[in-house]
Amino acid sequence: AAAIELGRALGTPVRWDAASLALALAADGDGATGVPGVLAAGEVTGAAGAARAAEAGRRAGEAACA
Repeated sequence: AAAIELGRALGTPVRWDAASLALALAADGDGATGVPGVLAAGEVTGAAGAARAAEAGRRAGEAACA
């Protein structure tokens, strides 16, 4: 399971990810978590596999620079 403790400590909401059978940080398609300044991407959001995690990271990075 991905380490979500930092996100939780910052107040990021969590959700149940049925695919990984674990808690994941709740984030939209651009990585926004609902906590100002906190973006999440990759396994901590339930994105399994390198390609999905990389794409999620790219979108979150673009959102951070917007």
